[in-house]
Amino acid sequence: MSQNSQSELMSQPEPLIGGPRGNRPMRSSDKVANRLRYDILGGRLPVGSRLLPERKLAEVLGVSRVTVRSAIATLQSEQLLDVRRGSGITVMDYRRSSSIDLFQWLMASNELPIDEQFRIFKQVVKVRQALAVPTLFEAVATAGPADKALIRELIEEQRNNITDGMKYLMTDLEVGQSIARIANNVVVELLHNSLKRCMSIRWELVLAFLGPLEDHFQHYQFILGAFEQGAALTNNPMLQQQTAEVIRGFENTGLERARRWLEQNSTPVEPEDAEGPPLSQQARS
Repeated sequence: MSQNSQSELMSQPEPLIGGPRGNRPMRSSDKVANRLRYDILGGRLPVGSRLLPERKLAEVLGVSRVTVRSAIATLQSEQLLDVRRGSGITVMDYRRSSSIDLFQWLMASNELPIDEQFRIFKQVVKVRQALAVPTLFEAVATAGPADKALIRELIEEQRNNITDGMKYLMTDLEVGQSIARIANNVVVELLHNSLKRCMSIRWELVLAFLGPLEDHFQHYQFILGAFEQGAALTNNPMLQQQTAEVIRGFENTGLERARRWLEQNSTPVEPEDAEGPPLSQQARS
């Protein structure tokens, strides 16, 4: 069997667009997990607090204990809950225990205050920026004719996507993924997968960040120019600095657009205004 042959055990992948779970129907356990997760991320279930016992949680939420147990197992795998026999279910400090994939849920939460939503989005953008600039230089240094042809093909595809924001966003993310692949930087490529999922969840906010697509498309000429310069760019620290400054300038302008979009399109929600009964033992005492 050749290395690239497909296994008979492989199914077609499900799309991820539309939220952290993509387009799959939401199960009862998913809804319970979402409620618990957002209570934890929103501070309504603070670090160290203990959840009600499974039986009581099921009663309060109007679901079965099996559903509650499945939801808790999901959050346990995300390192949001610590489950120990005799000690109950304790909320963990996700900043210390969870992975970057939790950004998907932070990005998806409309219950957070506007300033907090913007802060999280800004952090995602800054992480992507920190990865994108050096990875672009790595890719430029190693790109062959086929790699340059791929980038040109994707950028030409973008020209046809200017009137379709969702397609444009997905292709923009694909350009970044392809640059990471050309650079042969596996760590960056894997991190980019998580960032791509984060961006696709709040696609309207990301499009606001990109600005008018006709204007944004012009920056692809800048990327093409970087690949065409090749060694002239990678061997010139001053030129690299100028390139990095152009990218940072674009993203700082985009962040201002994103902030304005949030202010105009989000309804301020305070953590204490969240709907539903309290789920921790402290909150009910």
